[in-house]
This record gives sequence, structure tokens and C-alpha cells, in this order.
Amino acid sequence: MKSTVVILIVLAALAAVASAQQTSWETLETMDVDNVLKNTKLVKRYLDCLLDRGRCEKNGKDWKVQPVYSSGSAMYAFNFLKISEFAMENRRLAVAREEEQDDRMKTFIFKGEGHTLGNAIRTIILKNPDVIFCGYTIPHPSENKLHLRIETKSISAVDALREGLEQLQNLSDHILKTFETAVVDYKSNQMEV
Repeated sequence: MKSTVVILIVLAALAAVASAQQTSWETLETMDVDNVLKNTKLVKRYLDCLLDRGRCEKNGKDWKVQPVYSSGSAMYAFNFLKISEFAMENRRLAVAREEEQDDRMKTFIFKGEGHTLGNAIRTIILKNPDVIFCGYTIPHPSENKLHLRIETKSISAVDALREGLEQLQNLSDHILKTFETAVVDYKSNQMEV
């Protein structure tokens, strides 16, 4: 839930930054939000800036320190709702049935992922001794979604997922490094022959 709020605030800031000629608060009221959201490079650049993952332009830096608030105009509210809708539709990871009270049992929905991630993450998460169950399904071949269910003994399902993703990242980095070293060794052996 916190990440959704952060994304909404970030996207509102992103939209307001798009027009440098106006003040920060006037921008969201008068800009063409639909065209800004169609530009994935612009969206990514401002998100990376606001989340401290990349280079920031001056207007991006300004928005990092300024609060997002409504001037009360109907257009501001309408554009903010468009940005909010965009953020919700384009999330790569969501939790199904967020109202579930037990943090130890969650179903996560990954957009744009399939069996490659599903089988790898399931295998790694199941190695955690605190995990009771971990399974995944692709609901329908025409839907580009992966549902991952995690049930644990004591830690939260979110923590189990986070640990699993970190371990998968470390494993992938190790495989890539080993592969690149083997390629360099092979090429150097070929040069000697």
C-alpha cells in the first residue's frame, strides 16, 4: 500500500514537471497528461530521479523537495486521477486480496512475467525453512500474468518474497559473471591456438 502511495505521488510530480514554463502547481492543471504518460522514456526518467535511481534534471530536483497538493482546481484533480489510474494499471507487482488480514499468506500478481520467473522464484522461496507453501500459476495463456502464492510459519509473505527475489538476483549475477569469465577464457584459448 505504501508503494502505491509513493508511485501516485511520484507520478503526480512527474506530470507537473513536464511543462517547465509554468510554476509547479500550475503545470498539473494545464498539461496534456495523456501525452506525457505515453512517453515511457520520460516517465522512467522522472521516476528514476524521484526514487534516487538516476540523474535528475533541475525540475526533477525541485519536485523531490516540494509537497504535492491540490490548488483546488477541477482540472488538477482530473489530471491527478488520470495519473493515479495510470499508476494502478501499470504496476508490475500487485497483491491479490490486499484486505487479507494474515501477513503470512499472500498471493502476488506479477504483470508481464511467465514460467521463467515463476519456476525460478518458487524453487528459491521453497528453500526457506520458514515457508510452508509456495506455488505459482499462469491463470490463462492470453493473460500476461503470473500468480505466486506464499504461506509462511512466522515471517511475512512479503519478506519471504523479498528474500527470494534478492537470492534470485544474486544467483543470476553469479551465473552471468561465471558465463562472462568462461567466454573470456575460451576466447583467450582460441587466440593461443
